[in-house]
Amino acid sequence: MCEIIIAKNINDDIINYIYESAILNPDGFGCLTQNGAKKSLNINDIILSIQGQPWAIIHTRAATHGIVSKSNCHPFYIGNGWYIFMNGTLPLYHETKSDTKLLAEIIKNQPIEKITQFLKATYNNYIIANSKGYYYKIGTFSKLQLSESTYIITTKNLTKTTKQICPNLPF
Repeated sequence: MCEIIIAKNINDDIINYIYESAILNPDGFGCLTQNGAKKSLNINDIILSIQGQPWAIIHTRAATHGIVSKSNCHPFYIGNGWYIFMNGTLPLYHETKSDTKLLAEIIKNQPIEKITQFLKATYNNYIIANSKGYYYKIGTFSKLQLSESTYIITTKNLTKTTKQICPNLPF
């Protein structure tokens, strides 16, 4: 299943973790930083985009719906400066589009409060974020310590979890 990774102060520990996630989820990659969104079928493009950034939200994709293509990589723009990342599946089917891409088309330009309320009912994990560093976590996330001074927030199934639907301030 896909993985969403929230990281700050990007360093070698975080980059190594992202490479490991890309091995398990090789069907596309994307990120959001203060410089905007980037999508690619090559993880090295994403690594180059996040290096030196104070924070990044990264998605590694395991295709369950839709074809493997750059257009199906996360994040998806949903209007008003906001992007969506998803970890999970929805009962939306299209021959070529992913379920998250279809979802983004459905919720585009809706108020954030309405979107978060709707997404809560789907029982998946989401990040709704903008390039200013504000984000909403919806679903279950884990804090993973990579080294003494480095941790990430991930959708990977770990024992220490936080479940919330609330806005987070920028890193």
